[in-house]
Amino acid sequence: MTTPLHKPVRRKTQDPESFVQGDPIIVALEPGDMIAMRQAGRRTWYRNSINKVFWVLAKWHAMDEQRRAAEERRRKRELRSNGLA
Repeated sequence: MTTPLHKPVRRKTQDPESFVQGDPIIVALEPGDMIAMRQAGRRTWYRNSINKVFWVLAKWHAMDEQRRAAEERRRKRELRSNGLA
């Protein structure tokens, strides 16, 4: 069972790969099923519902899977045409 969210929970990214212009990203889970992000040292928060963020991530994942499968088919087709498979 999970705990209900009554006040915002904020965390700062640790991985330098996830930094924007050298600054970490602040991520907040907010009541009302919202997720917010901002660049450290900036004031502008970017907010959206967790549901919308989930579906965008799911769509990106599906697109990556389709791209990977197409590349695999292309690679196999090239091997067949070159008589290697």
